[in-house]
Amino acid sequence: MRRGDDPPTSPCPPQSPRHPHAGGRPGPANYQHLTAAIKNSGGDTVYAESYGATDSDFTGTVVKMQQAGVKMVYITTTDGPTGAYFVNAVRKQGLKWPLIFGATAYAPDFFTHVDAGADEGIINDEQFAQFFNSDDAAALPEIAEYQKWMKVADPKQQMDIFSAYGWASAELFVQALKKAGAKAKRADVMTALRSIHSFNANGMVAEADPSSKKPATCWLLNTIKNHKFVRINPTSATFRCDGSYYTNPAAK
Repeated sequence: MRRGDDPPTSPCPPQSPRHPHAGGRPGPANYQHLTAAIKNSGGDTVYAESYGATDSDFTGTVVKMQQAGVKMVYITTTDGPTGAYFVNAVRKQGLKWPLIFGATAYAPDFFTHVDAGADEGIINDEQFAQFFNSDDAAALPEIAEYQKWMKVADPKQQMDIFSAYGWASAELFVQALKKAGAKAKRADVMTALRSIHSFNANGMVAEADPSSKKPATCWLLNTIKNHKFVRINPTSATFRCDGSYYTNPAAK
């Protein structure tokens, strides 16, 4: 599963992953591209199943996966609670599968729905800084500002990917507005936006080329220790920039 705006950020290990996917567009199409990438890197997908937006019990699915010989799971294009429900089902079966998320575990509502201890050791790759972590806020002024104003605007609002992307988008707009000049018109701002070929919201997101519509290839890997996300690679508040993308020949 993967959101339509989230390209893969790290290679999948050559094992036998399982990919449940949402039964709607663009879920199935992204699932096909992701499984093609897994096969290209030497892996295999041994089980697939669609799920509904209100599904919360994946026990039956996990049992079928075990019977199919699944050895690891890579989870993308889902939300925090759904990811947590799946993790709960896996751990209740006593399974020690490596559980790797494509960014979607990094969500406050993942923690509020996952069972105590079930999240320990989960791995997550992402193309944005740890925007609700205090350690990233201490290292990145942009994250500190984001957290400060989220609390001022609405202390009850969770710091999720939607607010983080909204903050980064506003930063891009302001950058273009300043570049367009004091008496800028709409056309001036659009021209300024088209001239921006490097943007990372001051370290909040991985650097990309918005004007040319070229996505970021930088990423980071983190894990959960004692109910908290901790960076694995890189350990500093930066990104690894050695990534690349696999293009599915069937999509051409």
